[in-house]
Amino acid sequence: MGETKIDRLIAGMPWLDRAAGVLKVVGEPIAGETAPRGLKDALVGTWFGHALHPAVVIAPIGFWTSSVALDLAGEERAADLTLSLGLLSAGGATATGIAQWQDAATHLKPRRLGALHRGRLLPHRRHPLL
Repeated sequence: MGETKIDRLIAGMPWLDRAAGVLKVVGEPIAGETAPRGLKDALVGTWFGHALHPAVVIAPIGFWTSSVALDLAGEERAADLTLSLGLLSAGGATATGIAQWQDAATHLKPRRLGALHRGRLLPHRRHPLL
């Protein structure tokens, strides 16, 4: 199979390698080669028989969507609660995402795609391509 458009696009984003290097260092204690095997297996979803990150990200998305709906309905206390729950559950989504990415980050395409994905979730970071 030939090179796809996404392959060419990712190959043209070498600036993601620096961000990927930072993510690898940050994720090393919880999911790197030196991390406790039990913790890494728990975060990756070995016990679940499936990658855990896709299942966990549903929580913050659902809480934040509910927060917007409740805010529009004038239910400020409920909106604040669901916003807070979304922030709490985002920690689990981040940890499972980093753990899953650590295994794939040895290859160029997943390493850069993961860095791009994480970078898109950090609105305070300013980059002309993000």
